[in-house]
Amino acid sequence: MEPKDLVAFSISGTALLVSILSVYLNRRQWRIINRPFVVVRLINPKTGNRGTCYELQVLNIGSRPAVGIRLGTDEEVLRRALDPSASFPPDDINTCFKDSTVIGLLIPGESVVSSFGYNGSGTGEQSWMMGSVLPIRISYRDLHGSEFVTKGSITVSTKNGFSGYTWTDK
Repeated sequence: MEPKDLVAFSISGTALLVSILSVYLNRRQWRIINRPFVVVRLINPKTGNRGTCYELQVLNIGSRPAVGIRLGTDEEVLRRALDPSASFPPDDINTCFKDSTVIGLLIPGESVVSSFGYNGSGTGEQSWMMGSVLPIRISYRDLHGSEFVTKGSITVSTKNGFSGYTWTDK
């Protein structure tokens, strides 16, 4: 084999390796981008002078549908985040994290909500300790059966006041 043939063979082999690597990286990037991505956030759609209602919103911000969505949290952390003086059981909160609670399907851009407690102004009317941070684990699948887990946390606060306090124009 002549040196010029060896150089041509080396260049061809290198080009083949670069092409294979490019296909692999493009496919990997496509799988990362084109998938469901489910997140949760705590919202308070109704706030007044007597209290704040909380809802847990589950959103699919990805580009593919998500199925079999389940939420989980550390039960001990949840117990510490709940106000022990509450005069009502936090069934609406606990139900969100039960194994039997499954969101069947969320298409991209869609969200669902569930009641998630109430903080009133009277004694014993609070579900949450203000400022509590609750770790959340979200497990779900895409339509092809690939499984995903998203981890994050929510902080109990008012809608416009991350510390629990705001100035108002009213």
